Amino acid sequence: MMIKKHRVLSTIPAIIIMIIIFYFSHQKAAESSKLSGGIVETIFSINERLFTIELPKAERIYWLELLETIIRKAAHMTEYGVLAIAISHSFYVYDKRGFNLILWSEAAAILYAVTDEFHQLFISGRSAQVTDVLIDGVGALIGCLVFYLSYKKLKKYYKVKG
Repeated sequence: MMIKKHRVLSTIPAIIIMIIIFYFSHQKAAESSKLSGGIVETIFSINERLFTIELPKAERIYWLELLETIIRKAAHMTEYGVLAIAISHSFYVYDKRGFNLILWSEAAAILYAVTDEFHQLFISGRSAQVTDVLIDGVGALIGCLVFYLSYKKLKKYYKVKG
Protein backbone atom coordinates (compact mmCIF):
# COMPACT_ATOMS: atom_id res chain seq x y z
CA MET A 1 0.00 0.00 0.00
CA MET A 2 2.82 2.41 0.88
CA ILE A 3 4.51 1.87 -2.49
CA LYS A 4 1.29 2.70 -4.38
CA LYS A 5 0.81 5.83 -2.25
CA HIS A 6 4.40 6.93 -2.99
CA ARG A 7 3.84 6.39 -6.70
CA VAL A 8 0.73 8.53 -6.74
CA LEU A 9 2.42 11.23 -4.65
CA SER A 10 5.34 11.30 -7.12
CA THR A 11 3.06 12.98 -9.68
CA ILE A 12 2.27 15.96 -7.44
CA PRO A 13 5.40 18.05 -8.29
CA ALA A 14 4.67 17.75 -12.03
CA ILE A 15 1.03 18.74 -11.49
CA ILE A 16 2.07 21.78 -9.42
CA ILE A 17 4.49 22.90 -12.14
CA MET A 18 1.79 22.42 -14.79
CA ILE A 19 -0.55 24.62 -12.75
CA ILE A 20 2.13 27.31 -12.50
CA ILE A 21 2.75 27.17 -16.26
CA PHE A 22 -1.01 27.35 -16.87
CA TYR A 23 -1.26 30.38 -14.58
CA PHE A 24 1.45 32.28 -16.49
CA SER A 25 -0.03 31.26 -19.85
CA HIS A 26 -3.46 32.41 -18.76
CA GLN A 27 -2.23 35.99 -18.31
CA LYS A 28 -3.33 38.41 -21.00
CA ALA A 29 -0.56 39.55 -23.33
CA ALA A 30 -0.35 42.98 -21.67
CA GLU A 31 0.04 41.46 -18.17
CA SER A 32 2.64 38.96 -19.35
CA SER A 33 4.61 41.61 -21.21
CA LYS A 34 4.43 43.95 -18.21
CA LEU A 35 5.93 41.24 -15.99
CA SER A 36 8.82 40.28 -18.27
CA GLY A 37 9.27 43.85 -19.48
CA GLY A 38 9.52 45.05 -15.90
CA ILE A 39 12.24 42.52 -15.15
CA VAL A 40 14.18 43.55 -18.24
CA GLU A 41 13.73 47.27 -17.52
CA THR A 42 15.06 46.80 -13.98
CA ILE A 43 18.10 44.80 -15.11
CA PHE A 44 18.80 47.25 -17.93
CA SER A 45 18.45 50.30 -15.68
CA ILE A 46 20.84 48.84 -13.10
CA ASN A 47 23.41 48.21 -15.85
CA GLU A 48 22.97 51.73 -17.20
CA ARG A 49 23.66 53.17 -13.75
CA LEU A 50 26.56 50.83 -12.98
CA PHE A 51 28.34 51.43 -16.26
CA THR A 52 27.09 55.01 -16.82
CA ILE A 53 25.64 54.16 -20.21
CA GLU A 54 23.30 56.51 -22.02
CA LEU A 55 21.87 55.04 -25.19
CA PRO A 56 19.76 56.86 -27.77
CA LYS A 57 16.05 56.07 -27.27
CA ALA A 58 15.73 53.87 -30.41
CA GLU A 59 18.80 51.84 -29.48
CA ARG A 60 17.61 51.46 -25.89
CA ILE A 61 14.22 50.17 -27.11
CA TYR A 62 15.96 47.72 -29.45
CA TRP A 63 18.06 46.29 -26.60
CA LEU A 64 15.11 46.14 -24.21
CA GLU A 65 13.02 44.21 -26.74
CA LEU A 66 15.88 41.84 -27.53
CA LEU A 67 16.57 41.17 -23.84
CA GLU A 68 12.86 40.65 -23.16
CA THR A 69 12.68 38.06 -25.94
CA ILE A 70 15.75 36.27 -24.60
CA ILE A 71 14.39 36.27 -21.04
CA ARG A 72 10.96 35.02 -22.18
CA LYS A 73 12.47 32.18 -24.21
CA ALA A 74 14.88 31.28 -21.40
CA ALA A 75 11.89 31.20 -19.03
CA HIS A 76 10.11 28.82 -21.42
CA MET A 77 13.12 26.51 -21.48
CA THR A 78 13.58 26.67 -17.73
CA GLU A 79 9.97 25.99 -16.79
CA TYR A 80 9.79 23.03 -19.18
CA GLY A 81 13.17 21.76 -17.99
CA VAL A 82 11.86 21.76 -14.43
CA LEU A 83 8.60 20.16 -15.58
CA ALA A 84 10.53 17.42 -17.37
CA ILE A 85 12.57 16.72 -14.23
CA ALA A 86 9.35 16.35 -12.23
CA ILE A 87 7.78 14.14 -14.92
CA SER A 88 10.97 12.06 -15.15
CA HIS A 89 10.91 11.51 -11.40
CA SER A 90 7.34 10.29 -11.59
CA PHE A 91 8.08 7.96 -14.50
CA TYR A 92 11.15 6.70 -12.64
CA VAL A 93 8.98 5.84 -9.65
CA TYR A 94 6.69 4.01 -12.10
CA ASP A 95 9.71 1.94 -13.21
CA LYS A 96 10.65 3.65 -16.48
CA ARG A 97 14.39 3.49 -17.03
CA GLY A 98 17.01 4.41 -19.63
CA PHE A 99 15.91 5.63 -23.03
CA ASN A 100 12.24 4.91 -22.24
CA LEU A 101 12.42 7.27 -19.29
CA ILE A 102 13.75 10.09 -21.47
CA LEU A 103 11.34 9.31 -24.33
CA TRP A 104 8.20 9.21 -22.17
CA SER A 105 9.18 12.26 -20.13
CA GLU A 106 10.02 14.29 -23.23
CA ALA A 107 6.78 13.23 -24.94
CA ALA A 108 4.69 14.16 -21.90
CA ALA A 109 6.36 17.58 -21.58
CA ILE A 110 5.94 18.33 -25.29
CA LEU A 111 2.31 17.22 -25.17
CA TYR A 112 1.75 19.65 -22.32
CA ALA A 113 3.56 22.40 -24.28
CA VAL A 114 1.22 21.83 -27.24
CA THR A 115 -1.88 22.00 -25.01
CA ASP A 116 -0.47 25.11 -23.34
CA GLU A 117 0.01 26.86 -26.68
CA PHE A 118 -3.52 25.82 -27.72
CA HIS A 119 -4.83 27.26 -24.45
CA GLN A 120 -3.15 30.60 -25.28
CA LEU A 121 -5.32 30.90 -28.42
CA PHE A 122 -8.19 31.79 -26.10
CA ILE A 123 -6.32 34.44 -24.10
CA SER A 124 -6.56 38.10 -25.10
CA GLY A 125 -3.53 39.20 -27.13
CA ARG A 126 -1.85 35.78 -26.96
CA SER A 127 -1.24 33.30 -29.74
CA ALA A 128 0.03 29.79 -30.23
CA GLN A 129 3.63 29.61 -31.44
CA VAL A 130 5.22 26.47 -32.87
CA THR A 131 8.61 27.99 -32.01
CA ASP A 132 7.56 28.13 -28.35
CA VAL A 133 6.75 24.40 -28.44
CA LEU A 134 10.18 23.75 -29.94
CA ILE A 135 11.88 25.89 -27.27
CA ASP A 136 9.82 24.13 -24.58
CA GLY A 137 10.87 20.78 -26.06
CA VAL A 138 14.55 21.72 -25.92
CA GLY A 139 14.16 22.81 -22.30
CA ALA A 140 12.34 19.56 -21.53
CA LEU A 141 15.06 17.50 -23.17
CA ILE A 142 17.70 19.26 -21.09
CA GLY A 143 15.60 18.56 -17.99
CA CYS A 144 15.21 14.88 -18.95
CA LEU A 145 18.95 14.53 -19.46
CA VAL A 146 19.75 16.30 -16.19
CA PHE A 147 17.42 13.94 -14.35
CA TYR A 148 18.72 10.85 -16.13
CA LEU A 149 22.40 11.67 -15.66
CA SER A 150 21.86 12.72 -12.03
CA TYR A 151 20.10 9.50 -11.13
CA LYS A 152 22.67 7.46 -13.01
CA LYS A 153 25.47 9.20 -11.08
CA LEU A 154 23.68 8.87 -7.72
CA LYS A 155 22.86 5.23 -8.36
CA LYS A 156 26.51 4.53 -9.16
CA TYR A 157 27.63 6.50 -6.08
CA TYR A 158 25.32 4.65 -3.71
CA LYS A 159 26.28 1.25 -5.15
CA VAL A 160 29.93 1.99 -4.45
CA LYS A 161 29.36 3.69 -1.06
CA GLY A 162 26.40 1.65 0.18
